[in-house]
Amino acid sequence: MRKKICGLAAACLLGLSPLAAAEDMRFVDAEGFTGYYVDVSSLAFGTGEIPQDTAPEDIVEAQVAVVKADRNRLYLYQIRFNRRQETYEIYSSEVQAYDTKEVLEKSNLGRLPRHYGFSSPMNGIVNFIYEWKAEQERANRKSY
Repeated sequence: MRKKICGLAAACLLGLSPLAAAEDMRFVDAEGFTGYYVDVSSLAFGTGEIPQDTAPEDIVEAQVAVVKADRNRLYLYQIRFNRRQETYEIYSSEVQAYDTKEVLEKSNLGRLPRHYGFSSPMNGIVNFIYEWKAEQERANRKSY
């Protein structure tokens, strides 16, 4: 119960922040004082070099925000996910003080792809992205 309350508090904080207004951040999940969000306006499917044995629709780039409410930190990542290979690559990152949005650290150095497991927050983020995409496609079909 405490985990859900802390996650809800983090969700409310992000919902009231300038970050939520600037992009289309959607709450994905929370664990303790950590909340995970995806900017659905940043989603780009099938971009970049597509590895062999991977369909273009299995590649997606997204801006991901991680709020650590207990540390007053906001972590922003530009990530490329490969759903088929269950990997993610961070292209850039930024650490901000959550309350003031002061940039504390910034990196544009890409990182090698890393594997994510079933219980990883990255898996939850990928599942959210593809569920959101399917919802948008269903909504578009209904409007015709």
